[in-house]
Amino acid sequence: MEHADILYHLASFCKIRDCIKNPAMAFEHNVRGTYSVMQFCAKHKIPKIMFTSSTRVLYPEKNPYTASKLYGEELVKSYGMEYVIVRPSTVYGPFDDLTKRVTHQFIMAALKNEDLIIFGDRTKVLDFTYIDDFINAFMQASTTTNRTFNIGTGHGQNLTDVAQLIINIIGSKSQIVYRPPEKLQPQHVVIDNTDFQCPTSVETGMTKTIEFWLNKNEKKGL
Repeated sequence: MEHADILYHLASFCKIRDCIKNPAMAFEHNVRGTYSVMQFCAKHKIPKIMFTSSTRVLYPEKNPYTASKLYGEELVKSYGMEYVIVRPSTVYGPFDDLTKRVTHQFIMAALKNEDLIIFGDRTKVLDFTYIDDFINAFMQASTTTNRTFNIGTGHGQNLTDVAQLIINIIGSKSQIVYRPPEKLQPQHVVIDNTDFQCPTSVETGMTKTIEFWLNKNEKKGL
């Protein structure tokens, strides 16, 4: 309806497991969706696009989700407008994760004293990024032009330790259960070349996240 200086494109279907089972989800939401966004920018002469990709594109394990993100990265570069690409790693925090990724699943299970399921073994590692750190990095990145940034702590966290931390903070009776690793997904994620400082420790971040859910459940009378 009026002039805009930049469009922030964070919309994505980000459940990798579901994209592997049904590649059409990655295509319709991430490929076709990003194309629609770029066409919108071109039509309305928006001079700059900020695209949210994923650090999973850095790993040798490829799947329909990473393919869709790599497509998006190349597409935003091809329209002749200014761009910024950010690749976050496992963002978590005190918010309602409608996509129900690993941190959300662990906390919900622990609150119900249900098993915390890890698809992999005791050596599985992820690089968890607290939401406030991600937002700060995201906004810093937005001031640049024609750059690609990786956003993570640079310190991988053993997933078993994170699961046990959640159980301990909640005081849950949950057990940790291991299942075969998911195909086409990396088992050791550490963003060695992160471009920003993400200082919040997983202990602090998980405590704040769990407090959010405890307060939310208390208000519901659960």
